[in-house]
Amino acid sequence: MKKLFIILILFSCFYFVEISFNEELKLAEQGDIDAQSTVGFMYYDGKGVKQDYLKAFEWFKKAVEQGDAYAQLFVANMYYSGEGVKLNKSKALYYYGLACDNQLQKGCDEYARLKKEGIY
Repeated sequence: MKKLFIILILFSCFYFVEISFNEELKLAEQGDIDAQSTVGFMYYDGKGVKQDYLKAFEWFKKAVEQGDAYAQLFVANMYYSGEGVKLNKSKALYYYGLACDNQLQKGCDEYARLKKEGIY
């Protein structure tokens, strides 16, 4: 009985994550900036969907175009590390700068660190 209960709990958790992804994806496709970032995070982390850095990057870029600072930070991180895109520290610097301009302290910190390293 205990095993059945645990299996039911695990199934319900996966079921709700899948529903959540589908709901977020529908909103993201309609241009909802928060949903676009969330779908990007879900693809990036593999939460409710198979991990896919390229798809994560595509959704983050849509949110970036609407001014989402966290998406700007993640696009910068992806350029910096080469996850889903070709490594490009100059582009990382640019997107860290955008995140900083949108009052995201982590963006400012990373921007300053790259400038100190001589990245332009």
